[in-house]
Amino acid sequence: MIKTPPSPLRLAALIGFVLASTLLLVYLWVGFGGSVPLAPQGYRVEVAFPQANELATGASVRIAGVNVGSVVALRLDAADNRTLATLQIARAYAPIPRNTRATLRIKTLLGETFVELSPGSRSSGFLPDHGRLPDAQVEPDVAIDQILSTFDPRTRRAFETWMEDQAGAVAGQGEDINASFGLLPGFFDSGERLLQALNQQSAAVRGLVSHTGELFAAISARRGQLSGLITAANDLFRTTAARNRKLSQVFQALPAFERQTRLALPALTAFGQRADPTIRALEPIASELSTTFALTTELAPQLRALFERLGQAVNASRRGLPAFDSILARIPSLLEAFQPFLRNADPMVRYIGLFDHEITGFFGNVTAATNAYYSQDPYARGQAVHYLRASQTLSPLSLAFYPRPLGIDRDSGYRTPGIYNQLQRALSVLNTSECTDGNPAPPTSATGSIPIKASSIDPKPPSIVSLIADYFFRTTGRDVAAPSCRQQPTITGFTTRFPHLTADPPPSG
Repeated sequence: MIKTPPSPLRLAALIGFVLASTLLLVYLWVGFGGSVPLAPQGYRVEVAFPQANELATGASVRIAGVNVGSVVALRLDAADNRTLATLQIARAYAPIPRNTRATLRIKTLLGETFVELSPGSRSSGFLPDHGRLPDAQVEPDVAIDQILSTFDPRTRRAFETWMEDQAGAVAGQGEDINASFGLLPGFFDSGERLLQALNQQSAAVRGLVSHTGELFAAISARRGQLSGLITAANDLFRTTAARNRKLSQVFQALPAFERQTRLALPALTAFGQRADPTIRALEPIASELSTTFALTTELAPQLRALFERLGQAVNASRRGLPAFDSILARIPSLLEAFQPFLRNADPMVRYIGLFDHEITGFFGNVTAATNAYYSQDPYARGQAVHYLRASQTLSPLSLAFYPRPLGIDRDSGYRTPGIYNQLQRALSVLNTSECTDGNPAPPTSATGSIPIKASSIDPKPPSIVSLIADYFFRTTGRDVAAPSCRQQPTITGFTTRFPHLTADPPPSG
């Protein structure tokens, strides 16, 4: 027994502990819906529920999931055997409209019940303080035992057996169940990402759903084919069951097959990596390939007829292929005999290939010169008379032979490729000193020439001298027009200004 009086410090600590405990108890009491003496009453209304077995005082009152009050009292309404609940609503949400609907909801699986209010329209007026909500606005609640009571005795016994079996199944599995609950957040996160991806692909998902509907509609429209498919599948399973021994042999061979597959997979992977650039390169023409494959179906009958007739070709090849093989065996010696000729011909072909533009122009000009025709000729009226286009360069060089080159002469025995594309600028020659030679003057007389006779078309024809000066010289002096002159460069592929072709060396080996 302690006979010494408590010190002031201990007394203060004891009083503080009692006050803290009292405040904690008051807080818990108020938090769980307990009433506080002398506290002012808030806005209260009464609601009569047909059944309120799980409702207790202190239960929360919610509007759209928000706590707006609590149940402060429960009593029996003797007039109609209803549970009359007194609801106290916070002033921020009071008063409530007269056509507000009230129902009982279960908050947790343990059966905790709360009152859910669905506010009506303000135009219906408001319930006064301590007013009663009309019974028509109270929705009856449905408990689980009421749902089970609708079953017949046999179903209830089966449900009871199922519940007992479920209890036996989860017995001793509490740790596993807790672990599964611990994995739920990750599952929900993955599900959220999946739903977000589906939301981003909403158009594709809608298309999938619509196509699924079309699929089921097509299946339902072809019930006969579907039943035939089911019958065929049944026959397949029956046949498979009848061949159990062969099927077991297949499964016995599977390990060896898997080993071979495991060895082949690296090679297939390497092949896929090498084929990936090729597949990517084919992507731009994928649409054209699909069109090509679609058009191939039109050739199927012809291809089938071709393959059916291949039998005759196969029969003939039994004699023809050995003969062809004999020919192929003699081809190397024949090709060897062509080696000297080809070694000399290849340099000439390569040199001619440098002048591809000139050769193309030559054949193009031949075609253009021979395709002209005239259909109004008086000697062949109504017929297409072909004529040959021709052009002649008129210059002093075409009038006579000269003992020396003229200054306008741009002859070169070995033109460089593409030289005529530079005709406006200059023409290259092997000897540029000839470009400084003089040119003859236009003639002043044409002794011995036949004069041009006058006609009705041209009563005063020009003289030969004037025609030569106008069309051949196009000047009255020696300054006859000609392209500029420049030194010819070395020809492409050679080190000289003229080609020097040599035979190719014999092949090595």
